[in-house]
This record gives sequence, C-alpha cells and structure tokens, in this order.
Amino acid sequence: MDGAKEAVTMTDGAIRVHRSRAFQTHQTMREDILRAIEPLLFGSMHHVYEVRAQFERDFAAFVAQPHAVAVHSGTIGLFLALRACGVGQGDEIITVSNSDISTTAAIRQCGATPVLCDVLESDYTIDVSLIEPLITPKTRAILPVDLHGHPADVRAVRALADRHGLMVIEDAALALGAVDYGVSVGAFAHAAIFSFAPFKPLGSAGNGAMVVTSHDDIARRLRLLAGYGYDPDTDGIPAGYQRYADEGYNVPLDGLEAA
Repeated sequence: MDGAKEAVTMTDGAIRVHRSRAFQTHQTMREDILRAIEPLLFGSMHHVYEVRAQFERDFAAFVAQPHAVAVHSGTIGLFLALRACGVGQGDEIITVSNSDISTTAAIRQCGATPVLCDVLESDYTIDVSLIEPLITPKTRAILPVDLHGHPADVRAVRALADRHGLMVIEDAALALGAVDYGVSVGAFAHAAIFSFAPFKPLGSAGNGAMVVTSHDDIARRLRLLAGYGYDPDTDGIPAGYQRYADEGYNVPLDGLEAA
C-alpha cells in the first residue's frame, strides 16, 4: 500500500496516477545521487563540463555511436538536429501526426513545414509505403518517431531517403534501449534524439536530451549550435580571443542533470 500511495496524487478527491515513477528510482539511489551532485554544488565550475562530457562519452558508447551531444530538452534537441542537417526556411519535413507537439514544433521553429504521413495499424509508427507520394522538390528530410519503446522502421526510411537525397532525423525520445535489426535505435538515421524527461525511459530529475550521430560534420554543427556558435578551433586566433562560427544558442545539458 505504501508503494501505491507514492504512485498517486490526491487532488480534490480524485486519484491521479503519476506519469512517471522516476522519483521512486531517485529515492532508492538517494546516496549515489547526492554523492554525484555534491562536487557540482560546491566545487569548481570546470567540473560541470567534465561531468557532461563524460556522460556524452558513456551515452555514445551505450548506443554505439561516435558522437553524442547533451542538450537541455528533447524539443531543442530535435530543433538542433534539424538545423544541423540543413533544414531551413521553406523546406518540407515528412513526419507523423500521432507524436508529441514538440516534433512538429521543432520543424516549424526551423521555418519548415511538417507534411504528415499516416502510420501503421500494427504499431502506430510511420508507414514507409506511404512516404514516397509525399515527397516534393521542397522535401528536405524525413522524421520518423519511435513510439512507446517500439522503433519505427528507420532502416527502410533511410533506404528511401538515400534514393531521394533526403536526411533522416529520428525522434527516439521514447525508445532508449530499444534494438532494431540488431543495432540500437538511432543507428540508421543521420541524427537521432533521446529524451531524459521524467516520464521517458531514462527519466531525470528535470529535463534533458541527447542527440547522437555517426557523422562528424553533423556532430560539429550540433556542438556549434548548442554552445553559442563557439568554435573551439583557435588556429590563427590571437590569445584571449574566441572564434564564433555561427549564431548559436545556449542550450547544453546542465551539470546536475548530467550527473
């Protein structure tokens, strides 16, 4: 009964089941969590960057990708992935209608237009057989969405995209840990995002996301966009100066969430 009480909230006589039980996991890991965040609260600011970088390396190894970029949320992760893949004003992005609003919002925020494709009755992921008729000269990318841990057939999406010269950005927010065709989800896309919102497979205490890619150029672009457009390459730059290669954003995952 005690566990059941923790899983519900009483509001005006109604019982609301929590969308996430992340708080229960956090309770069992209390000492580990406090030990991990203490250096961030009372130590050097540089420790924040080290913790985030280590988390990125560990995550990349877990999903067998060479690059992982930790950012503030799944929505901003999708936005940056789209931008890093060249999506911009006037483009069309083929995706599904049965996803969270952040999927289409990220597309709109790039100045692009979502083009909705129907889904399979079997698992409610994108119906690859219906994509090709939706492709126009304005189509820039396809954005399949993995649903409730079930991967979309991104391998088939990628094969179709390659034939038409399109990019594939996978919304894997709900599928961390899933395997498709023997590899981790995200492997067939040019870039994929995983969410750390409390009701996602790896729920954090707040928010966050990881963007993964196997492409060096996309990874570099992601890091530029996530960090003010700052370019760490100081070749030819006088001491004390910094190089900014783009008008980026300030959206890296904070150290507490990374820990």
